[in-house]
Amino acid sequence: MCMISMIYDHYRDPFPTGPFQPWNPETVPNTTPTNPNVTPNPIDWQQGAPPTLPWTPETFAELKEIIKRLDELDKKLGLANCEDPKKAEWMKKVEERLALLELKNQHPDAITEFTGEYRFLSNFYESCVTYDFVIYPTLEHAYQAAKTLNLEERQKIKECKTPGQAKRMGRTVTLRPDWEQIKVHVMDNLLTKKFSLYPLKEQLLATKDKELIEGNTWGDTYWGVCNGQGENKLGQLLMNLRNQLQAE
Repeated sequence: MCMISMIYDHYRDPFPTGPFQPWNPETVPNTTPTNPNVTPNPIDWQQGAPPTLPWTPETFAELKEIIKRLDELDKKLGLANCEDPKKAEWMKKVEERLALLELKNQHPDAITEFTGEYRFLSNFYESCVTYDFVIYPTLEHAYQAAKTLNLEERQKIKECKTPGQAKRMGRTVTLRPDWEQIKVHVMDNLLTKKFSLYPLKEQLLATKDKELIEGNTWGDTYWGVCNGQGENKLGQLLMNLRNQLQAE
């Protein structure tokens, strides 16, 4: 087994998807022997790596450097072809999290991910939104339905169980001819409806004057920012709406 595969075996647990929180050792399951005569060990590697690791900007950067050096060592030892089938996917996750961390470092006072306590800013957040007199379970459902004038396709999007499914179905609909010209207006209108009611209106106002950036890992550089690049249209619309609400 090559070095990279060995490291992957220990660290392949899912990376955190929400905003980074200070690492709490108490959240790591106790995998140490219960014998009082045995000196406690925080990680018993014979039983596998714990599901919660201290993923901080420093540890991510260190992990990236370690993997780079081990990759070079594998090549010197003639093990360059020893590739874990999930290595590329795993390394992609490391790079994505590093990019989000760098975004946060560049904007320390901003909200750079619409997850965790700020998940309500996401279009995937469960909140009924009306479009053309039809109620949709999330803003994402409504936005995807607005892409088409075909009522049957809109109904299918409405019936999607998750906003992710609605988004995928939205890629297959009969696109209305004026979509590129109206899509920002549609999004702005839907956001206004979503944040017009309690408690979402109050939650948006509670962000005060913080910059809102939809940092993401799915390649959206139009509505958000991915790998340090993006127009952040969604964040801009949210901040404009917040300004309007503050002025009321």
